[in-house]
Amino acid sequence: MKPRLLNSASVAILLGCAALTGCANTPGNDLPHATEQTTSGQLVDPDNSVETLVRMGDFTMSRGEIPAAISLYRRAHSAAPDRALPLEKLGRAFAMIGSHDEAAGAFRSLLEIDPVNNIGLRGLGNSYLALNDPDLALPNLEAAVAVSEDAAGLSSLGVALDMLGRHDEAQDAYERALRMAPGDLDVATNLAISLSLSDRHDEAVELMRRTAASPTATVRHRQNLALVYGLANRTEDARAVARLDMDELSVERSLAYYAMLQRIEDSRRRAAAIGDSSGARIVP
Repeated sequence: MKPRLLNSASVAILLGCAALTGCANTPGNDLPHATEQTTSGQLVDPDNSVETLVRMGDFTMSRGEIPAAISLYRRAHSAAPDRALPLEKLGRAFAMIGSHDEAAGAFRSLLEIDPVNNIGLRGLGNSYLALNDPDLALPNLEAAVAVSEDAAGLSSLGVALDMLGRHDEAQDAYERALRMAPGDLDVATNLAISLSLSDRHDEAVELMRRTAASPTATVRHRQNLALVYGLANRTEDARAVARLDMDELSVERSLAYYAMLQRIEDSRRRAAAIGDSSGARIVP
């Protein structure tokens, strides 16, 4: 799952013609469309084969037509319900449009076929995170890391641990991720926010300042610097950073949001509130 878009108030973060086999003069019509013979002698249309449907779904996804791709991946799954690939694609497509319940269902079905499928474990864990259920997310993300440890999986694991108030363990997961991917700005942002949640504000600010100063940093990283300043009660610094990308009304709303976060004493609740809006909490 990719990081969510910024919200200015809280700031911290088709079945189209190309998918139809009968459309002419459409990009993608170079896909196979000839009958083939099975070993039993039955003629079949390759456009109904799992591989062709998945390729068509991928092509449709590349055009940004995600609902159309979902339809094709569903057809592929119906054609071969015991195959993992269509469910992997289906879960990811649902996640991309924010249909996290449906994504979770696809990943659960995938894990019934292949219980140690890393895409399924991480996808289900990230779906539960998006649904604000870290208790269900954690065992799936732990299992995903056990199957194949990488920076993205460790970062998602850290988010779950932060949402459960286990900040020391979360920071260990982020630090492991950064050793694997030293230049990953999203993982660094997650670590900075985690440090803020455990009241290590000076460290959080220093890390987030370096992250936001990177040549590849985006608006989202700068505004997470404003968030970290806000959590440290450095209101004027937060205001100065927020003004780099926002109008005055949005800046004032953001400062009010940071003040609200400071009033939340339970770090689990604070982490959940930040996770809903920061834009850097869940890294696919």
